[in-house]
Amino acid sequence: GDISKTFLAYFDKWKQLVDSRAQYFSKTKSTRSEEQKAYLKEQDEMARQQVLKTMVDREGLPESAQ
Repeated sequence: GDISKTFLAYFDKWKQLVDSRAQYFSKTKSTRSEEQKAYLKEQDEMARQQVLKTMVDREGLPESAQ
């Protein structure tokens, strides 16, 4: 009777806490994921520019880039 009600109330509070934490970490994960994608895109662009600079320094611009 009373023990079951107390246990169920405790379980409900615990489940709400777990759900709120899961929601928070989900938001944090998606934010980190977006930041990671932006960082990787930036790094990719920097690498492309470095390769292009190296090609220009060694051979001049390729025909497709003129």
